[in-house]
Amino acid sequence: MDKIGIVSWYKSNFGSALQAYALSRVMNGYGYETEFINLFQGKSYALKRYIRNILFHLIYHKSAITRDNIDYFVKRNLLESPPLYYRELSDYSKKYAAVVCGSDQIWSCVDSVDPFYFLQFVSREKRIAYAPSIGLNGVRKDLQPKFKEYVSQFPKLSVREDKGRDIINQLTGLTAKVVLDPTLLLTSEDWLEIAGKESCQKYNLEENGYIFCYFLGDKAKYDQFTSRLQQMTGKKVVCVSFKRTNQEDQLVCTVEGFLALIRNAAYVLTDSFHGTVFSINLQKKVAVFERFSDDDYMNQNSRIYNLLSKIDAKNILTTVDASPREFIERVDWWDEIFDRLSKERKESFEYLESCLGKINF
Repeated sequence: MDKIGIVSWYKSNFGSALQAYALSRVMNGYGYETEFINLFQGKSYALKRYIRNILFHLIYHKSAITRDNIDYFVKRNLLESPPLYYRELSDYSKKYAAVVCGSDQIWSCVDSVDPFYFLQFVSREKRIAYAPSIGLNGVRKDLQPKFKEYVSQFPKLSVREDKGRDIINQLTGLTAKVVLDPTLLLTSEDWLEIAGKESCQKYNLEENGYIFCYFLGDKAKYDQFTSRLQQMTGKKVVCVSFKRTNQEDQLVCTVEGFLALIRNAAYVLTDSFHGTVFSINLQKKVAVFERFSDDDYMNQNSRIYNLLSKIDAKNILTTVDASPREFIERVDWWDEIFDRLSKERKESFEYLESCLGKINF
């Protein structure tokens, strides 16, 4: 079986791990074995990460255990290469038929343009870009020359958002295909297979008896809406999050549990892109909040805007001062949403197949 290398973020985060799992599963479906390239950035960097991890466990104990559960899911479900220095990648990658970079925000280039995520270690004809995200509203001016150089060296280009396509076009004159996040290449039935491995009862919850909150930003700014929704519905509020002190409503869960908690919730509240994706794919009543202000350089709201625009579901966006009653009574036209999603999925598969068809074995 031919092997394909994948360069992405795939650890310690639900969205990262599940988009990596989805891309691997799709590539396996085409008959390829996949391997995630594990870049080793040196002993000093590894020591700093080890110390940070100890502190994280001490300060954010529940969040740390959840993160450990995510990494355990990765070990069970994804094949990784041995830890490799960057200088070793060129020789090591000769065994791959191709190398895919994507998805997640690997092209965000906040402080630098990392050649690893632009596949500079592998020959040009083997490079495939599938849905890498820039995430931000632009590329810093001093980083633009290197970004332009690296992006221009891909035989075929795709990105996850319209904003990324526009940035690439402005900087290079090239047109990138906008494709779906890998998690949306799998269907509801695919994700239910995983969600079905756990139940909400494991977390002492009843189906449709709770409000599930998954916030990556400051939870406090959403508390007013959450409290009003709880008062109106009488539902229990439970949260899964990162970098939060160990509050009573915070759950420790597995990846399977994360999906099961979304699937069995009465309502989902989130400011996360992948929290939005899985709520839609599992047909849940979801309120999506904007995590970033419009003037924030790190503004990543475009990821959610782009997705909701594609499936004509912008009404899912909610403000903190909105009426929970309107949210409860909102009608979600799932047939129309899934028709649009099916069309986008078809086009994304066609792009991926066009890339795989150009591989020279």
